[in-house]
Amino acid sequence: MNDQNTPTEGPKNLASIRDRGIAFLLDRLFVLPFSLGAIYVLIYLKSLPLVLACIVAEAAYKPVLEAVYGYTLGKKVMKIKVISQHTHGPITWNQSFLRFTPWALAAYAAIFVMIRYFQTPGALELETIEQFLEFRVNHPLSNSFLIGMINSLWIFSVMWIFSDSQKRALHDRLGKTLVVKEVEASSQEPGARN
Repeated sequence: MNDQNTPTEGPKNLASIRDRGIAFLLDRLFVLPFSLGAIYVLIYLKSLPLVLACIVAEAAYKPVLEAVYGYTLGKKVMKIKVISQHTHGPITWNQSFLRFTPWALAAYAAIFVMIRYFQTPGALELETIEQFLEFRVNHPLSNSFLIGMINSLWIFSVMWIFSDSQKRALHDRLGKTLVVKEVEASSQEPGARN
């Protein structure tokens, strides 16, 4: 039985779990302004369209950069990139969006929660971060098991890395992608020593 998701021979330069983890943390820093921007807009500008724009911009970061360049800024810093599992070349937009699935679901949940926040009496009277944090803790959706599970799907996806011979997360398997160390141009030249 041939497993369509398991390549028979893959690249030898798979990215380490450490490099992928550091890239993820760097990416969280790069998108932090969008997260903080959404909170700022909610508290001080009170504009649902602007809050949603911040959430969408944060969500678009990963799939757009990976589809266009093969890496996010965090991956670029760590010299790793996403490639197609079968061609070992650039990924397609479809592959990029498929591997983004766990984060897309979390973004949809964030949009739902923000819309519900704006519909909650008293939300538009918030004037400080402290008031927002108290409002958030006391909001019924803060205890929602379903929202919590959706926001944690990416963790479940990433855990697959530890049991996969190709270091693929579930989202890599879904998108049929691999994450590899970038090969220096000098090592790709004919006659270069490996």
